[in-house]
Amino acid sequence: MTAVRGFAALWVFAGHSVNLAAAKLPIVDQPSMAVDIFIVLSGFVMVYTSRARGDAGPASSSKAYWDFMRRRFWRLSPAFFVVFAVALGLAEWTGHLRESLTALGSPAPQGERYTDHSPSNVLLHLSYLFGLFPAFSSRSPIPDWSISLEMQFYVVFPLLFAVTERHRWKGVTVALALGVLLLLALPGYFEAFSKPSALPMKLNLFLAGMVLAGLAREPSAGEVGRQSALIIGAAVLLALVPSDGSILAPRNIVRPGLVLALALLILCEVGRATTWPLPLLRSRGIQYIGDISYSLYLVHLVILVPVEAILAGVTGLSGLLLAGLSLAVAMPLVLAASSVLYHFVEKPGIAAGKWIGRRQQRRRDMRYPSFPPAE
Repeated sequence: MTAVRGFAALWVFAGHSVNLAAAKLPIVDQPSMAVDIFIVLSGFVMVYTSRARGDAGPASSSKAYWDFMRRRFWRLSPAFFVVFAVALGLAEWTGHLRESLTALGSPAPQGERYTDHSPSNVLLHLSYLFGLFPAFSSRSPIPDWSISLEMQFYVVFPLLFAVTERHRWKGVTVALALGVLLLLALPGYFEAFSKPSALPMKLNLFLAGMVLAGLAREPSAGEVGRQSALIIGAAVLLALVPSDGSILAPRNIVRPGLVLALALLILCEVGRATTWPLPLLRSRGIQYIGDISYSLYLVHLVILVPVEAILAGVTGLSGLLLAGLSLAVAMPLVLAASSVLYHFVEKPGIAAGKWIGRRQQRRRDMRYPSFPPAE
């Protein structure tokens, strides 16, 4: 699934380029739908890796929970904090360039995204709490609303995993029902968000990914078709829940198809299929883009906005021509910056998290040594 993350990151990149150029290109100019792919994949990966560990899961004890949260914090935070700091430092310049694109018909940016350097905004971002506040959910120059959403999912995932593993479909149904009840109970609160950064607004997609992890199990003979169809059907139904807008909104119509496509890719991957598009997805270049997809997602707007605004001023282009030229110019810069961030910040951050975990484990072993049973 690494390559799918790469394609999703490129989709977000292309979608923002199209939107900034005030162009219209169905599906591609909906970067939020590409983010939905990340969300479903996150649910899938969290369940898959938790099962692969072979233990009782991150909810089995307070130690397991905090070990899980430590790993996730160090996975997200180093790259996020670095890009957030750089984006704030360049905010005045990029904000001015972003405003220039409104003359082309590009949607006017939320002004606070580039002007709010207040301690409250910075602290809310560094703590990942900004996604719970409508006024702060989209208040930085990078598309980090989904980062807060992801961290909220990590906080509750151990409980979701324990409940759904034990109670299966009942657990999924109860979790979804609780999310929908929150949406119905607090309509004014959720409608105030400019981005769906609060967990109940995307819980159905995280659950869809968790359900799809069942496709990676080894079903007994004779159950493959029936069980797989049940899992895929449930995931598609979860994606149909219009939790962040009208049921007729384009993203809510297309989203079930994206989940179905992901499910088929997972089945092909599990079955080690060799037919197209699996060879393409397994190619070294696509796999590498998947590896750096998180860094690519973080940095792309910091580079794309200046490139697109400068090109618009120099060439006088707009629409799809500007979007295409901007992608061609910005792509090498974004890939280079993403690669540097991945190798020199993201990977060392993950390694640091593992080192801290090993050090904490050694301290626990020294404090509470285990002794062999008496003969």
